[in-house]
Amino acid sequence: MDHLAENRLVITKPLFTEGMLRISRDSYGAGARKAALALIAIWVAVAAYTIRSGGGLIHTVAYLIPFGLIILWSNVLLPRNQVKRMWKSQEMTHGPGAERLTRFYEDRLVITGTGVNKEIPYDQILSVKYSRHLVILLCENKMGILLARDGFSGETEEQLLRRIFAGRGN
Repeated sequence: MDHLAENRLVITKPLFTEGMLRISRDSYGAGARKAALALIAIWVAVAAYTIRSGGGLIHTVAYLIPFGLIILWSNVLLPRNQVKRMWKSQEMTHGPGAERLTRFYEDRLVITGTGVNKEIPYDQILSVKYSRHLVILLCENKMGILLARDGFSGETEEQLLRRIFAGRGN
């Protein structure tokens, strides 16, 4: 059976980073944002107590520094370090600049490339995320399929997504 469309992508470090940070933003990022808000609320409470008990503005600002560093570490540095480790693993397994060809059929997609040959039925795809250069399909097994937004040939991105999610109300 001939494929309906295909998507070509060369996985570079910037694209990989963009995709993984986008996936992380909805999972890890939501919890990190809630923790940051909780830390800000604690700082406000500590600042109010410090000022009410006669502490100076210097003390209040001094408490802000460790809270700010924790928020920076948990919301920016930690996710980026995790993505860097994932990229090193990707690079060691498939090499830098691994090429992926994703072909779309009536009921499934097939990914081929350096060290990859995977078939995924559409009913295993749970959701779609977008970033500046990528369309990311999230699957049941927590796998993310990166697709180049400008890499489609055959059917358009919109037609393929309608086909993938047909009858599921997504």
